[in-house]
Amino acid sequence: MSEVDGKLKKLFYSSIGFEFNKCLERSMECEGKAIKAHSIQNSNILDLLCEDGHVVQIKLSVGGDAPPEPEYKLIGRNRATTFTGLCAEHDSDIFKEIDTEELNVDDDRQLYLLAYRSVLRELHATMHGAGMIQSAYQQRVEMGLDPKDQPSSAGMEAIFHMIKAWRTYRYRCQFDQLEESDCYEGLVHFIKKLDTSAPTIAASVLFGVGKYSTEEDLIGVVLNIVPLNANKTVIVFSYLKEHESDVKNAYPELYEAEGYYLAYVVTKLLLEYGENLVLCPKYYNTWSEEKRVCILEYFKKTLLEEDHEKNNEHLFLFQM
Repeated sequence: MSEVDGKLKKLFYSSIGFEFNKCLERSMECEGKAIKAHSIQNSNILDLLCEDGHVVQIKLSVGGDAPPEPEYKLIGRNRATTFTGLCAEHDSDIFKEIDTEELNVDDDRQLYLLAYRSVLRELHATMHGAGMIQSAYQQRVEMGLDPKDQPSSAGMEAIFHMIKAWRTYRYRCQFDQLEESDCYEGLVHFIKKLDTSAPTIAASVLFGVGKYSTEEDLIGVVLNIVPLNANKTVIVFSYLKEHESDVKNAYPELYEAEGYYLAYVVTKLLLEYGENLVLCPKYYNTWSEEKRVCILEYFKKTLLEEDHEKNNEHLFLFQM
């Protein structure tokens, strides 16, 4: 590896830790300072999971010239699942209802807000990613590694991520339209309740259905996992009504599975499409080394879009 390539690689890997700070309220015009807003409720939900004020998350470890590696991290509850995508005022105003009340799965507005928070968090992540890749590309141009006015693989990668962020923004706008009309019938929620022996996990992710296309709008699925109490965890899949047939065709086993098998299917989906999850440290400490390695390896392979083992008893994040 040349000295120039080594510097670029180090620059790219270290930039993963950079933060994109912008309040992403509906108008996108707020100039308020973005705070570390929680994508998973900090009070009721994390209360059930944390131990000594901490939870466990899967984080990408970055160091030197080495590519990022996923690892388990003990994180303080006030830092867990946060994203710098809202100012304090808008974070409070938008999500007050679900932050101050117990989740009611029969309340369409509460379910909308639960899904909307996941969408906002993903919008922030894609905008952050686009900015990071664009910055790395500009560094390549400045170092003479890519032409300024001609297509290159690095330039195309930057465009790809900008389009990805734009598609996520357009998807968010569809949620905004539901709020503006004060009618939430356009959002479908598929809800399953799991009987558990202890709360072990919470999650909030948005992922796309099917192969990525720059020419089509995002067909998205929001997955929220919410422990309601010590013995009940609710799993909520939310998607636009116009996408219902696409979602059902893509994940038919979700609608057929129950109990232990449902928890297994949900675990694999979560590890395949999202990283915004928190685990109860007490539960994590019961895992064997084999289980810990298996979950990280599965997560890493799906992150890199490599072939991965489809079935493994260790791929299970619930205690039933």
